[in-house]
Amino acid sequence: MRRTLASVALLLVSSIASAQTRPRVAPIVGGAVTFGVCYFAGVGGALSNANSSLYPMGFYMPIFGPWVELGFLAEASGFDDDARIVANIGLVLDGIAQALGVGLMIYGVAAPKHVHAPNVMPVPLVGQVNGIGLAATF
Repeated sequence: MRRTLASVALLLVSSIASAQTRPRVAPIVGGAVTFGVCYFAGVGGALSNANSSLYPMGFYMPIFGPWVELGFLAEASGFDDDARIVANIGLVLDGIAQALGVGLMIYGVAAPKHVHAPNVMPVPLVGQVNGIGLAATF
């Protein structure tokens, strides 16, 4: 009977581990880098073309700026068709990359991962040696 109680106690201790949640660091860092590079590339382009006929103020808006600039580029003059196509593709890719970067950051914070922390508990020792021992789960 004592061995059965000791076995049950050890099973309970080994099955109980304190679960903790932590943010997912990789998506947060990856999303921040993706968003930051694409956003600041657009801002740098806007600063370098501040005196052009385009309206570069749209680039200062995160995520929506490339889409606003896409509308202004359609009305801008002084571009041939090939340059306009390349600029449109670049603006679309910039807007998608910024949105994906922000989405990754939100995912990393909103969906934390569950990790099991080590758990140490006293357990009764029953058998040839009676007393209290320590059991740990990792």
